[in-house]
Amino acid sequence: MIDTRRPYSVASLAERWSCSAGSVRNLIACGKLGSFQHGKLIRIPAAEVDRYEGNPPDSGSEDGAPAAPSPAPRPVAALPQPNYGAQSRASTLPDWPGAMKRKTAAAYLDLSEAAFDRDVAAGVLPPSFVLGGKPHWRKEALDKALELLCGDGPVPEHIRRFEERHGIKGGL
Repeated sequence: MIDTRRPYSVASLAERWSCSAGSVRNLIACGKLGSFQHGKLIRIPAAEVDRYEGNPPDSGSEDGAPAAPSPAPRPVAALPQPNYGAQSRASTLPDWPGAMKRKTAAAYLDLSEAAFDRDVAAGVLPPSFVLGGKPHWRKEALDKALELLCGDGPVPEHIRRFEERHGIKGGL
């Protein structure tokens, strides 16, 4: 028997399941939910939604007799949580390493990688050093930069002289 129900779009299925369209796309990408493409549009067959929700397929008899009423749909299985890269990985680290690559250092400061790069280029954050052929930042240097930004730590001599020379009081 041919399923004549209309397939779901990613958005309509996300609305049905009260989740984001990205969660539906993740299920499709990892192979947990079947789909097909019509041009650039992604569609999910209604039978595939039934399968994922745990509903039995419609079992109408071939003589045209109506099928038994279907039970209420079961709750949707837990959808996978998105992976936010270094920030989620970094938040699970028990101890921060003494030397960090760019992605981890940005996560340590709760900055995007672009914002981290801008602050390093502007001199707000310390420069990197090369370890294993890749740039790294020392945790202590990042902590010291935060102290300076917040005004918690002692002012380095070169900054104090600069402030005196230019008549700046209380920090940059």
